[in-house]
Amino acid sequence: MRPNVSLVQPRMTGTGTEIVCIGFNTRPIAQKLAEAGYTLVVVDYFGDLDIRPHVTEGHYFLDESIEPKDPEHFKAWALATLDRLARDRGPGRCLILPGSGFDDEPDAWKQFAGLGRVLGSSPLAVSMARDLGVISTLFRGTACPFRVPDTRRVNIDSATVPKAAAREVGDKLAFPVLAKRSRTAGGAGIDLVTRASALEQVFQRAKDGLRGTSGARGVAAAPVSINIQEFVGGPGAIDASVLALNDRVVCKTMQLIGDETVHAPKRFSYCGNSIPFDTRDARLDHAIEALVTSLHRRFGLVGLYGFDMVLARGTANLVEINPRVPGSTELASIAVGRNLVADHVAAFLAPEHLPSRYVATRHAIKQILFAPRDFIMPKLDELIVSGELHDITPPGTRLVAGMPILTCIHHGALDDAAAIDATARQDVKSIYAFIERDRP
Repeated sequence: MRPNVSLVQPRMTGTGTEIVCIGFNTRPIAQKLAEAGYTLVVVDYFGDLDIRPHVTEGHYFLDESIEPKDPEHFKAWALATLDRLARDRGPGRCLILPGSGFDDEPDAWKQFAGLGRVLGSSPLAVSMARDLGVISTLFRGTACPFRVPDTRRVNIDSATVPKAAAREVGDKLAFPVLAKRSRTAGGAGIDLVTRASALEQVFQRAKDGLRGTSGARGVAAAPVSINIQEFVGGPGAIDASVLALNDRVVCKTMQLIGDETVHAPKRFSYCGNSIPFDTRDARLDHAIEALVTSLHRRFGLVGLYGFDMVLARGTANLVEINPRVPGSTELASIAVGRNLVADHVAAFLAPEHLPSRYVATRHAIKQILFAPRDFIMPKLDELIVSGELHDITPPGTRLVAGMPILTCIHHGALDDAAAIDATARQDVKSIYAFIERDRP
């Protein structure tokens, strides 16, 4: 495996300052902060093999004897763990950096703010960024090439009648639609729904799931929000994203979605990114710059954040805003040659050390590989590949089909993009062949 490229660090370095990272997969954040000299405490779901050397104190949900291992139980455990860590350190002394998994949890962001100094946007800014109805006001009455697909939010609780709710949506939106369940990540909670009866089933499953998450002594579970969104994909559509820091664009990426070569478990599963991505549209590039400026200055997004868009039929459809350090940050750090997570911290502690602009000078591709079947994770000591392996599931872990195994990153000169991508494809085949070699 090749070593990471050397990244430029902000002039302000960590000098041992402790930061508590909390999220489903904090490894990319923790590694970059460790490289910048920070001391790391992590509250993490997976506890992947390569996160542990970078932290001084790690709390990993999969290591806990808590069942079931679902996102809701993780979040409750993570917040309780963070509360204990903050109390141990004294009022307001924690520096907290939220990662993935809490985008649709405004109460969690309020709890973060009550426990220490949050290296992230305010709870209000996070809530507004997740409300595409609010964001769409930026484009009204303008010639901006962005549009927000028609989206309706349905709250599912114990009193919901799924058939009636599905009929009401069908009266307002034409099928097919996307049903995007809140409190999920990586495309795991997205379904393409082609008719009202199928949408009724989505609502029924969500209602049934409330019974499994209800609290003790019969306390009702919190309602589940499902965004029903006009489907704007299809043949020829491009899934893209933008990474930004404060009011400046860091880079544009092509998203890898539902890639069957890495055994994506669902059609809309997030499988990685390729950087840089050229829109070949100066008008759209200008609109992206303007949107980033507005998200920072008018909506209050601070530090790193990102947004996803679907480019289809000459239109840029803004489908989601991620108001925290996005999953593409590690790859973007390689592409622009700078430690972007350290820059994220600098946005709060020393903004004068931030660069005025970012330019991608390398080609980089990240692929997330998923389990093709149920199996026990083997040791990878004898595996030989050209790329860098990260987020490695510990050997001996029992994996279920569709769970992430590891992340593979390749990078090099911009002119070598085609060869780099070919090597990446070959490495994916080699990794799966290695995993399958001892299959009975």
